[in-house]
Formats: sequence, structure tokens, C-alpha cells
Amino acid sequence: IDDEELDEELAFESPLDKIDPYVYFEGVVKSIQNGNPAVYNVVTQNLTPEKQTLFIQISKKAEEARAKATSS
Repeated sequence: IDDEELDEELAFESPLDKIDPYVYFEGVVKSIQNGNPAVYNVVTQNLTPEKQTLFIQISKKAEEARAKATSS
């Protein structure tokens, strides 16, 4: 890849760049939790403590992203 191609690649913007993955993931999880609690329970009941912690961390990141987006 030459410099010109690299500049074009770095300047490329995808519609996905506007989607925060933490906010999106949390939205999907909440949608399942609210829309189909039985499925949510089956999916989450056997999570290891590490994965439960990961869920909490994702929620915190989503909160931070939403706060940052509203303050901008």
C-alpha cells in the first residue's frame, strides 16, 4: 500500500463508525430482557462470575458513551 492508498483508507468513514458497540449491545440485551424474559433468563442464568462482571462493565461503558454523547 502506498501513501495515497493509506490516506484514502484512513479517511474512509463507515456508517458503522457512528454506532457505539457498548450502547448497541446493551440495547439488544435490554430488548431481550424486556421482550422475552424467559430467553434472557436462559441466556444469563449460567454466566460465570467473570462474564457477569463483563456484563456490568459493558453497561458502565454504555452509560459513559451515552453521557459523552449528550454532553457533546
